[in-house]
Amino acid sequence: MSRRQWTLLVVSDTETTVRQYRFSKEVVRLAIAIVLVGVSTFSSVATALVMKQREPLQTVRLEQKNRLLQSEIKDIRKQVTSLDAHLDNLAKQDEHFRLVAGLEPLSADVQRVGIGGPGGEPEEASALRTIDRGAAELASATAGDVGELLRRARLLSFSWREARDSLELKNERLAATPSITPT
Repeated sequence: MSRRQWTLLVVSDTETTVRQYRFSKEVVRLAIAIVLVGVSTFSSVATALVMKQREPLQTVRLEQKNRLLQSEIKDIRKQVTSLDAHLDNLAKQDEHFRLVAGLEPLSADVQRVGIGGPGGEPEEASALRTIDRGAAELASATAGDVGELLRRARLLSFSWREARDSLELKNERLAATPSITPT
């Protein structure tokens, strides 16, 4: 039984001799394995080096992004404060219109529009809280304030609609009432 072997022939352009190398099957397998391990090691090291060089750039970008997002949240908080003041003015006007329409002003409890109670924190906010407590509190407070403003705006819209309907009804009744005594 002959052993299987691989033969490598090297032919040179300048020489007329041909060099011949014989390798056993096991040596060829070992050489292929060594080449594969070498390639995978090289690619792993190269990938690690590239990632290590990119890491500071990503960190700088993420820090800059976080600063910009926190600045945006602070700007939104300023706008929320301004909107809150406008809604307070509208609430005073609503009280006046309700009185003119012959309706009772909204009670303080109704104007609070369901503020309070257990407020479950979304999963994203709790994850942010573990990373940056200040940013999480700022984002959570802003989200709560925006929700409150939306509820107040809906309440005022409903109240104004109610006052308008009451005034229209009174106006129709007044238009249908004769201005002089009937004969």
